[in-house]
Amino acid sequence: VNISHALINMKICKGRPWVLSFMILMASFWSSALVSGIAGSFICFEFVYSIAQQTGYKRRDPWPAMMIAGILFAACIGGALMPYKQGVVASFGFLASVDPNLVYNYGEYFIFGLVFSVISMALYLVGCKFIIKPDMKLFAQVQYELQEIEPLNDKQKFTGILLALLVAVMLIPSFLP
Repeated sequence: VNISHALINMKICKGRPWVLSFMILMASFWSSALVSGIAGSFICFEFVYSIAQQTGYKRRDPWPAMMIAGILFAACIGGALMPYKQGVVASFGFLASVDPNLVYNYGEYFIFGLVFSVISMALYLVGCKFIIKPDMKLFAQVQYELQEIEPLNDKQKFTGILLALLVAVMLIPSFLP
């Protein structure tokens, strides 16, 4: 929640609805990649609905609708980023059963997945901008404000450090000779 909240509250998002939209997708993406796609999606849904309500959008207007679809899209591709997620483990397991001598480089997989995902989310928003063409004028008229959340406590910080350590331990061998 804190990472998602920080992404959306960045100064670069103020007055730039397309940047805000991209950051909401990134929040969903990282929440799904690191923790859970469902939990991350629900958190981002609330961000979208809160911003929509403050700016005057209705739930079924084009911007909230395209963001809900985008959040689900970002959560799906985020769920396949980390090599410890069940879908990735299953996919590599199936491929290993076909050819036991096949070797996987998780570092390359991670970098390719990250680049592909960011490009995919950007292309999604470009498509929305030119196909759906949501009215973004309400963002210029009203500034949104997300509620402040409590800072991380020591237990949450420790858990975050352990998660970062897990990812590092899994990816570092891919980059070593």
